[in-house]
Amino acid sequence: MGGSESASTEVERGFCELLEGFVHRLRARRDAILIVLHRGDTAAALRLLHQLEGSSAMYGLDSVSRRAKEISSSVSRYDLRSAVALASSLCDVELVGSA
Repeated sequence: MGGSESASTEVERGFCELLEGFVHRLRARRDAILIVLHRGDTAAALRLLHQLEGSSAMYGLDSVSRRAKEISSSVSRYDLRSAVALASSLCDVELVGSA
């Protein structure tokens, strides 16, 4: 049984490293979303937001996934001011948690 505990610990450690990498890259993803929003490129923004929504949910960051969906909704309504404001908060500690 000791071997399975060790393997489980390694899997958990590996997942934590992946999660930390995702959170570290989140700032760059947020910046890319803000750039395309400022350009008015709603198609690119929706594509990036869709990717972020799915990948953040996969990592268990449901609050980030929900925020990406909220931003997408604003973009779809052409409310880019709201979309920019929401996107600016993608890296807030309240959303990302202690990851």
